[in-house]
Parts: sequence; C-alpha cells; structure tokens
Amino acid sequence: MEGDSNIPNQVSSEFPVTQQTTVTQTTTTTNQPNMDTYSSSQDLYEKEQSLLRWEQDLKNREQNLSIQQQQQLNLNQGHSTGTVAAAGLAGTTAGMTAGSLSQSSANLDNRSRQIKEPNFPRSHPLIRFSIDEDIQNRAFRKNVKLGLFNYIFLSIGLIWNLAVGIGTITIGWVGNFFMSLFWMLIGLPFLYFMTRRLYRCSQEPLSSNKFYSFLLGYGALVVLDLWFFIGFKHSGMNGLLWLINLFHNDHNAVGAMCCISLFFWFFGFFLTAALFFRVLREFHTMRTRQEIQSNGFRSYLKSR
Repeated sequence: MEGDSNIPNQVSSEFPVTQQTTVTQTTTTTNQPNMDTYSSSQDLYEKEQSLLRWEQDLKNREQNLSIQQQQQLNLNQGHSTGTVAAAGLAGTTAGMTAGSLSQSSANLDNRSRQIKEPNFPRSHPLIRFSIDEDIQNRAFRKNVKLGLFNYIFLSIGLIWNLAVGIGTITIGWVGNFFMSLFWMLIGLPFLYFMTRRLYRCSQEPLSSNKFYSFLLGYGALVVLDLWFFIGFKHSGMNGLLWLINLFHNDHNAVGAMCCISLFFWFFGFFLTAALFFRVLREFHTMRTRQEIQSNGFRSYLKSR
C-alpha cells in the first residue's frame, strides 16, 4: 500500500515540471515571430532610406544636368547669333496670322513709297519729285504747288536783289553788294530745303515733327521777307527804305532796279505768309481730328 501511495506523489511532483516545460516552449515559440517581425521592419526601413538617398541623388544629377545645359546654351548663343536670329525669324514667320500679314504688307507699301526712284531732272535724275503720285491729299497737293511757285518767285527775287547790289557798286556802296551776295548764297539753299520739307511732310505717313520743322523754318522765312521789304540801309536788303535813299540821292537808275526788287519782296511776303498759315491751319485741323499724333511744339523743341 505504501508503494501505491507513492505513485500519486510522484505524479504530483512531476506535473509542475511538465507545465513549466510547456510554458517555456510556448514563450520560445512566441518570441521567435517577434524577432522575425523586428528583423523584417529593420530591413524595410533600411530599404526605404536607400530609396530616399537614391531619389535625392537623381534629383541632384538632374539639377546639375540642367545647369550644364543652360551654360552650354549661353555659350552657344554668343557664337551662333545669326543662326538663332534666323531661327527666330522663321518661327515668327511661321506663326504669323492673317492680320499680321496684312500689316506687314502695308508697311512694305509705305517703304516702297518712300524709296521710289528719283525722276528729276529727266536728263540726270537726282531727286524724287512727282506731286500727283507721291501726295494723296488734295489740299496738300495745292500747298506743294504753291510752295514750288513761291520757291521760284523768291529765288528770282534774290538774284535780282544781287543785281541791285551790283548796281550799288557804281555809286560807291560796295558793302551793300557783298551783303546782297551773302543773302543770295544763304537764301537759295534755304528756300530749296524748305520746299523739300513741305513736299516730304505732305507725304504719308504723316509726321508731326516734319510739320513742326517746316512751320519753324517758314516762319523765319516770313520774317526775312518782311525785313527785305523794309530794306534797311547797307544791309543788302534792297527794299523800301533803300529805295527812298536812292531816289533821294538822285541815283535814279539803281532806284528803278530797286523798285522791281521791292515788288518781289512785297508779293513774296504775302505768298510766304499765306502758305505758312494755310499749312498751320490744316495741321491744326488734323490734330483736332486726331488724324496725326503730336506731343506738342515744346516736346519737339526739346527733342532737337
């Protein structure tokens, strides 16, 4: 019996050992997956960091490549300006619309109008002078024709004024002859340039600066005509006062020549003044209608 009573004790003494062994195995089995999970997480983190570094490296390389390409373009731009300009022109031409093409054709027409071949004089053409072809405005045509007549009229007056100066040499007034020669040498080119200025400012495209330059020069010509008509003594301007002095000193032959000179300056003054105010009125009308852009006479003087 004693032997049988010892069997449960042995079983009871062995059971805790079996339970402990089972718990140990269970704990070992549980810790093994945790270690595997930690190891896999560590690998994923390292791979993620490697990918980030690789991506950053790619970005740096792309940035360096873009900088090198920009520097290469800047270097090539200085050596191939003509090629770039041609390519830009080709691109611009390819991208033109119908409106831009019509505007370009209008500009070409204006340029061709400005560079027409000279036709005067016919024997040896030097300048372009064709009122009906070059001037579209009817009122401007009349102004140019009047200016051409005034140019011829005053040129004859200056030549006759020199003839009167030559006549004064016979009565001992040589200084008057040299002054008459001076005015002729200055006056003839001045009249020519003023007539050409009127011709050009009447052509399209109209420019306010051309009108201002003509009005300024022709205004000075009006004042000169008035001085010539008055005829100050020993000034080379054989006008009214000089005529009175000649007849007063019984120089009748030279005085008769001075009468013809006075006729030129009398009518020349009114012709010049009439043309001046005619052009001024038409220019003012165009400015009022905004047919011509103008920044004002003061701005024109400052730009000179």
